[in-house]
Parts: sequence; structure tokens; C-alpha cells
Amino acid sequence: MMNGMIWGTVAGAALLVAVAAGCDSSGALPTTHEPPPVNDATEQAKKGYWEALRAGNVPAVLDAHRRMIAVFEARPTDHELARLIGFNNIFLVAYDAVEPREEPALRTDALEYTELAVRLPNDPYMQLYNSAFWGGTLYTTGARRNDPAAAQQGRDLLEAVVQKIPAFGLLTRSVVMRQAARGSQDWAISLESIFRFYERCTGQRIDRAHPDLTPVLARPFADPDSTCGNWEHAPHNIQGSLLHLGDSLVKNDQPDAARPVYELIERTEGYQGWAFASLVEERLASDLAKRARLYDQGEPFEQPEVGADCLSCHQR
Repeated sequence: MMNGMIWGTVAGAALLVAVAAGCDSSGALPTTHEPPPVNDATEQAKKGYWEALRAGNVPAVLDAHRRMIAVFEARPTDHELARLIGFNNIFLVAYDAVEPREEPALRTDALEYTELAVRLPNDPYMQLYNSAFWGGTLYTTGARRNDPAAAQQGRDLLEAVVQKIPAFGLLTRSVVMRQAARGSQDWAISLESIFRFYERCTGQRIDRAHPDLTPVLARPFADPDSTCGNWEHAPHNIQGSLLHLGDSLVKNDQPDAARPVYELIERTEGYQGWAFASLVEERLASDLAKRARLYDQGEPFEQPEVGADCLSCHQR
């Protein structure tokens, strides 16, 4: 486990201001992104990780994770590697790939690695991009550990990303906050963020009560951000994101609005061969109104998941 790397809320807030200030007064971000230092072992570790993730092979992901840590400890300068390690700590917890006793340490390490991913690059764009992962980890950890300060720091970091990298920031924030209690302010932010994400990508206004998502099928997207579509490291991002929206509508007690979204997923490019297609079929065959009522019962983290897990977007 890493030690002594977390600055705390005050220093983190100072970094947030510095990252935001790295953008010019027009709000535009630099067009050139600083690449991580080139190192064969580092690049091989990343490649192995992405291959395992795209294959949906969780044991191989765990092996790749250990290799990435070993490489990073030898040369702790690659911000992309730090980001992947931090993100993957949460992935391993979600997939029960480690012993339950290891979970607290992994969550702490996730915070430390994702913070490092923000500290290491000099490029303001990469600082901001990586801060979405740090912010998401802070928010989730704060919510689970009843740490309001950490959760608020996470909200602030995510908002900064939304302001400068809208499509990526909006989708990330919606997914991060998806397990907030229905009726809470954070749940409202999650739901509104996914609507704004699709508005940004399609360039079309979406009716919140009766959403028409068919513009998602049109090309090109209004925003060239790769987050809007399927891409190399998220070959089923469109399907996973629409499933997230459909489930968000069900959670928001709008089952009738959710059904056309699920039906639309079956028409998207890349749906055939999607490993998670059965989830769409299950939703369409189920009583969505009954599912909606489940979000009134128990604690938010015990309720049905909104969307699916990481592999629903990243597995080829």
C-alpha cells in the first residue's frame, strides 16, 4: 500500500484551482497533450492491461494490475499508469477479484494513485482529465465512508471537468453519482448530467419527460469527443451509456420513458456481439414499474445497479 501521498482537502482544493487556471480565459484547453514518458516496460504493462480488460478476463486484469504496480514503483513518473492503477483498484473491488479484507486498502490506494495521476503531468489538459478519476474516487469513497468533505471535493473536481471537457465530464459525473438516493440532490445531478451528455453529443435538445434518443444513431456527433461513441478502449461505450440512461429513467420512476431507450440499444452500431446484450433483453421482458419501486427500499448501495459494470463498455 502507498503511504503519505494524500494532500488532504485544502491542498486538493488548491490543485483544483490551479488546474482550472491552466485553461485560457476563453475556456479552451490546450490542443497538445503531454504524453507520458516513453518506457518499454511501462507501455507493455499498459498494453497487457487493456488487452485483459477488452477480453473481459478478470483474472488476467488482476495479473496485469500487479505488473502495472511493479513497473510504476520502479519508475513512478507515468501519470497514465497511475490513473489506470487507481481506476483498476475500484474495478477489482467491484468484481470481487480480491479478498474482502483487502478492500479498504484498495480504496485508499485508488485515492492515492488517482491523485498522483493529477500531480504528475505538467499539461493542464491531462491534469484536468485525470482529475475526473480522482474526483470520482473521492466522491464514491466519501459516500461510502460517510466523509462529507471528501465527497464535496469529488463534486468540485467533477464540476471542473464538466466545465472544460463537457461530454467526458458529464458522462463521468452521471456514472459516479448514479447510486445516490433517489430524490437527493446528487441523484438529480446524475440524471441531469446524462441528459446533458446526450445533448452535447447529438446537438439536440432532449425532452426530460419523453426523451427521444434516436439522434444517437446519427453521424457525425456534434461533439467530436470520443466519449460520445464507441472507441478503442471502450468498444461498447454507446451501448453501456444508453443502458445507464434507461436504468436512470427507471430509477427516476419513469419506466415508460425507459422502454424506448432499451429498444433503441438494439439498433445501435456494435450491439450484435455485445456481451451484455442479455441485460437489455431482460429489462424489456421485465416489469419496469416493479423495478422502479425497488429504489425506495433499503440503502442506495443495496438497490439495483443503474447501468452495468465497467466491462459493459470496455469489454470487446
